[in-house]
Amino acid sequence: MTVDGEPEDRRLVADHLAGDSEAFATLVRPIAIGSGRSRSGTLGDPEEAADASQDGLISAFRGAAGYRR
Repeated sequence: MTVDGEPEDRRLVADHLAGDSEAFATLVRPIAIGSGRSRSGTLGDPEEAADASQDGLISAFRGAAGYRR
């Protein structure tokens, strides 16, 4: 992994697209934790925040093939 983590991210996306069921979770876990906290504060409703985070992660999962640097 480099300082910005990008090569690791690219490898994880490639592994995800190749069928590695753990690669996507490894990639988004730190992002998901932070975005859930942020959305909860912004939306004021933990359930809405959880739904928004889930929607974002589903979109990222489905759109991983279009990942660009």
